[in-house]
Amino acid sequence: MSKTNIAELGEAFKLAAPVSAKLHISLEELGAYLGVLANKNYVSNVAGQAIVGGLNRLVLEDTQEKLSSVGIGVLTEEGALRKLPDLMREFNSYFQKQKLGEAKQLEFLNDIFGKNYGKTMVAFMDGVLSGQADEYTRKNREEAPGKAHKMAEVQQDSLKGQLTILGSAWEGLLNNIGEALNK
Repeated sequence: MSKTNIAELGEAFKLAAPVSAKLHISLEELGAYLGVLANKNYVSNVAGQAIVGGLNRLVLEDTQEKLSSVGIGVLTEEGALRKLPDLMREFNSYFQKQKLGEAKQLEFLNDIFGKNYGKTMVAFMDGVLSGQADEYTRKNREEAPGKAHKMAEVQQDSLKGQLTILGSAWEGLLNNIGEALNK
């Protein structure tokens, strides 16, 4: 479970979802990425902006050329952006092969993601390498449909919710009467 709440998550989704959707990142994956960042104390618009900023940097031709020069491909054979966790694992492999210390790793990530997002992507990479991103994605895919249904039930289990149900039933009844009269 991540250290965030619905309001913070909603703010992060509002910022990150349009770019993520364009790059074929599912809501479950995006939720996992934001959860990883929340556990590193990057929440709300900070997390959303970091994801958007990082993705925007990865699609730049200049960034792709830099990464290609060290043997890291950003795009799949079909031309889609590779999954962020896969890229992070490949960055880590590169760091290990090159025997880069932490300062050089941060320099590399700052060069790729920019100084505004490099440090956030260090935190994200830690979450990926710990398995947290994959675990959150798996849980989101398995549990999201049931959680959404439960949330709807909880929202309906109040006076306001019951009035909404009553209003919908009333509207349906009026529609049925109207259709019967028009026949």
